[in-house]
Amino acid sequence: MPQSNFTATPANNLTAADQEVQDETVATAIHYLFSNQFMKAKHLLEKEAATDPLHSLGLGSMLFLKAIMTDEPGAHQECLDALMYTYDLTASQLEATVRQHSIFGHSVFQYLHHCYYYLKCGNQHITSHPSPTNAAEAYTSNGILRAHVIKAECCLQMAIIYLMQGSYVGYLQCGVNLRRAYSSYYYVWQEHQRMDQVHSDFLDQDTLSGLQFGIGAIHLILDALPPSIRRLVSSFTWKPEKPLGFALLHLCKQKNRIRSPWASLLLLAYYTTLTSYCPEMLTMEYTQPAIEVLLETQQLYPHSALILFFAGRTSRLGSNLTLSTQSFLYAIEISKSDWAEQAMHHLCTFEMTFNAMLQLDWDSAIDQLDVLLDQQYWSPMVLHYLRGASLAMRGQQTDAILDYAHVLSMATAASTSVPFSKSAFSSPPATTHDQSLVDLQQYVIKKVQFFEQSGYQDCGLSLAALEYVAIMDGFTWMAAPSLDECHTLVDRCLEQIMEMQQLEYMIRKREIDPETPLSTFVDQRAALLWLKATLLNVAGRYEEAIPHVNWIVDHSDDIEVDRWLLPFTYWQAGLIAWHMDNRTHARQLWEQACCYKHYPFETRLTMKIHLALQKADQLGVPSTRKLPASVRSTKFQYVSLATLF
Repeated sequence: MPQSNFTATPANNLTAADQEVQDETVATAIHYLFSNQFMKAKHLLEKEAATDPLHSLGLGSMLFLKAIMTDEPGAHQECLDALMYTYDLTASQLEATVRQHSIFGHSVFQYLHHCYYYLKCGNQHITSHPSPTNAAEAYTSNGILRAHVIKAECCLQMAIIYLMQGSYVGYLQCGVNLRRAYSSYYYVWQEHQRMDQVHSDFLDQDTLSGLQFGIGAIHLILDALPPSIRRLVSSFTWKPEKPLGFALLHLCKQKNRIRSPWASLLLLAYYTTLTSYCPEMLTMEYTQPAIEVLLETQQLYPHSALILFFAGRTSRLGSNLTLSTQSFLYAIEISKSDWAEQAMHHLCTFEMTFNAMLQLDWDSAIDQLDVLLDQQYWSPMVLHYLRGASLAMRGQQTDAILDYAHVLSMATAASTSVPFSKSAFSSPPATTHDQSLVDLQQYVIKKVQFFEQSGYQDCGLSLAALEYVAIMDGFTWMAAPSLDECHTLVDRCLEQIMEMQQLEYMIRKREIDPETPLSTFVDQRAALLWLKATLLNVAGRYEEAIPHVNWIVDHSDDIEVDRWLLPFTYWQAGLIAWHMDNRTHARQLWEQACCYKHYPFETRLTMKIHLALQKADQLGVPSTRKLPASVRSTKFQYVSLATLF
């Protein structure tokens, strides 16, 4: 970011009409950004980034995009630094503007008094104490309102970065920034409501669209968070209103202003992310809206790599894996030799890897993983594990063992490089801000350790690749022939376990106190039965899945390695009950799954259950237990859907 002397930041005294003319440069830069001319957009924004907050925010937003596309701590910190720079620049301009307006009759005391009562008492004093001066003096200047919206957007983007970390500290920092964002958004919202029909004379259209974008985003983000996370993030007394979030973002999208493509991106991210977490409940509800937003946005930006990425994810939701992979390939191709080339290449390549696994195309999956490993993307530990699991699916057990052994060597090296480590495998390498990746690394290490205990001889009893696909809900998007093949593979492994147990039984019929230890294979059998139950649920054969989930629950005390199987089994049991029209029991089973804590993929399952319980609430399915309050006290009033029109 450019250096600037914030004490010399000039006031912004432009009218709404003049501001819209000046901001046309930013609009052009955003058009370049979504037309794959990333460097052209960057250079255009840099020209005024040292003095104009909206130009500076444009640069920060570009870094925000890169940060959420990568898992590099450096990219995250660079984004946070840029957004903090923009926040300080905007605050300086806001202070200068307020100071100058006091000279021309706009009292600083009145402005601060206004904000004070807003923070303490909500919206009563904002709406019930209009200034008795003429119309032009009755409203806060556009420069002040614009600065508030830009400050709020900086805080909103920082909140999302912290939220993605998935850690306790990250949630707290997310909450601080969301509250800051909402305080500014709400202040501008009250002023906008006070202006009523004449708002276009005193509030520029890009600031208005930014206001709609921000409040809509906050409502959708808070609504999507499970209560346990929302309690850490949110301190608002009101519950988020999802219809309001959708309405505001669609209004923002339709106006074709600076924030319009960002609103489209947020809607696409919301639809595809939440559906990928809980496809069983949300595919029918969210896939069609996602397609509609995608088609509308592609009319404006037909070759945008950013939009093509979401085209790939949306096509996967529709089980069109071929079109999904083609979209990712095209996104990689058209973003070459530009600012986002590496980030887009890595992100789309990993998505294509997952598509290949869903198609049981293990050769392609291995090729894509080799590319990511060569370029040192994401977590080499996880990538080596997935590569080994894919090799095992091809029957190349020796090569798979080499990859598994590489996972343990990396874990050992990372642990020994950290002082005061109690165990060589106490934690994965601390090279990421993403808690979900930390959980995945812990899962991978524990899985490979389990393979090593038997000298990798029992690797063939586990279907590690299919297990990963199932955890990520990939079976939902598989074609029927692929699902049938997965059924066959699971049954084959279960038969192999039975044959090995039968062999051990025959030895004990002939020998007294044999040296061969008795193997129960509980962990392997439980994982395979969970896979089988998941496959049966996807196929709609719910009654056939009942004995498999019951076996896992009955043997829960004997499962030592994959403790995550227990809550995930309750999730599958809830799906069985739900689709067999016993929805109260389904809710009871999902709430039972919430009782399990501190296991791999806990955040993912918590999100799935939260979305399912939201669906149950919409349908009036009663809860079997009293859930803790999802919000804490605050003085903020709540922007309701009724005030929108």
